[in-house]
Amino acid sequence: MPKEPDPVEDLPSPKSASTGGGKGGFLPAIITILAIPLVMGMMWEFYMMPSLEKLAKKNAGPVDPNAEMVEHVAPAKEEHGKEGKKGEAAAGHGSTYEVKDVVANLSGAMRSRYIKVSFLLEGRAKNFPEQMKEKEAIIRDATLAVLSDMTIQDMEEPGVKNIVRNKIINAIGQALRSNAVENLYFSEFVVQ
Repeated sequence: MPKEPDPVEDLPSPKSASTGGGKGGFLPAIITILAIPLVMGMMWEFYMMPSLEKLAKKNAGPVDPNAEMVEHVAPAKEEHGKEGKKGEAAAGHGSTYEVKDVVANLSGAMRSRYIKVSFLLEGRAKNFPEQMKEKEAIIRDATLAVLSDMTIQDMEEPGVKNIVRNKIINAIGQALRSNAVENLYFSEFVVQ
């Protein structure tokens, strides 16, 4: 007796294999590509920023094992607000002006590490606080330029605060085209 042929499975036709004429395959990819920035933005807004704010408010203890400790320096008391004061400063040499909460990304492959500083500038000019208040945007920009050039490896160097202090003083001096700033005292130095 002749042998019966094996049954053949019914295979779908090429037209029925793709639903929607080939356009349906791109829809999930497009949704994914559009969703990633949205998810990242939400993670930043609702996870990273609250964590940074809590850390900034805490103002004590190391941020990570390799980070610097936050130092506290008594800010200069002044009758007219936060501009600083004329007379005695932190070291007793001149007038002061306070710059608060300068936050920058550290340079590096992922740029996911941050540094936040607040500091007191000291100078001998009679109207030093007023001069610094007028130039605060320039001061902040110069500070951001210095901090953004730093890497996490730089932050692990011994004496990094003195290095950063000198770089900020020099950058402010170049930006203002004067040597009005004689000293800088950190009231906050946080790396995360």
